[in-house]
Amino acid sequence: MLLLIFLAERLIFFFPIFVGIIFLLEKKRSFTHFSLIFKIIISLFTSLTLSFLLSKILYKDRPFVIGIKRNILCHRLNSSFPSMHGSACFTISFGCLFWMKNRFRTLIFLPSFFICLARVLLGVHWISDMISSFFISIFSCVITNYFCKKSYISFLIFLKKIRFFRK
Repeated sequence: MLLLIFLAERLIFFFPIFVGIIFLLEKKRSFTHFSLIFKIIISLFTSLTLSFLLSKILYKDRPFVIGIKRNILCHRLNSSFPSMHGSACFTISFGCLFWMKNRFRTLIFLPSFFICLARVLLGVHWISDMISSFFISIFSCVITNYFCKKSYISFLIFLKKIRFFRK
């Protein structure tokens, strides 16, 4: 039970630490590293905004409210659809998968699935909440990639031209 609580509440802090370690381990920080962090932040903002709006539009009771499980995590009685934890961890995972060139980028999906599984087993979310956050994350990464190719990447190109990055 303690392992599930740890996975559901604390494992989400692994994601910024993982991206930071990968970023710091690179010997040469280049334009692509700053572009990766920029895209992940934009897609994370998009994903969490979409999740917040959907939770306000499509209210769905949590499993412990209906009486299927007990409230072990002391969670608020707000909408469970879609999962903010799921949206955040899947967005960072997909961002690393799409935009990183590291061979360990697929390993970041393991904690995502553990977090989602723990939150479902503890009765905080339904499986449909996690599936919806999975697709919201894909959508936000695709939208971010589209807009970064069109206009937002020009700011990073400007920083590159004024020699903000190391060679």
